[in-house]
Amino acid sequence: MKGPTMIEEPRAFRTVLVEDEPASMNRLREALRDRREIEIVGECDSVQSAVDLLRQAKPDLVFLDIRLPDGDGFRVVEMIGWREMPAVIFVTAFDHYALRAFRVAAVDYLLKPLDDQQVDEALRRCRTTVSRWREEGMARELERLSKAVSANVRSRRLA
Repeated sequence: MKGPTMIEEPRAFRTVLVEDEPASMNRLREALRDRREIEIVGECDSVQSAVDLLRQAKPDLVFLDIRLPDGDGFRVVEMIGWREMPAVIFVTAFDHYALRAFRVAAVDYLLKPLDDQQVDEALRRCRTTVSRWREEGMARELERLSKAVSANVRSRRLA
């Protein structure tokens, strides 16, 4: 007889919010407040504070404003490096940065003012994208370990 199966609920995205306008930050917080898939681990309002916070908190996701007082969201991506950057959802009032956003592998691009439908769709894309990244990362790691074991195993038995 087979025992009960536990279905693990996906963990919440550890999320950082980067927004310099207080009203926009409040709206973003409000849009994310009751979502179980989001855990806000930090907020900031400038390029340098975003870089510092992202390096410290190592979140899964960042909602990143494009225009900031000391530069732009693209500078944040550049300073962190695309390999170390969490999933990015750009949030801005300007549609003309969209192509550039997707060139730096943004998961989504939301125009202010935000509405719940936009946020729902962005989070759906984020779940899909991050799941794919995790699967690809695990596959690469398993391949790397397999090669390492093959190179170092002298017998045909693996304990």
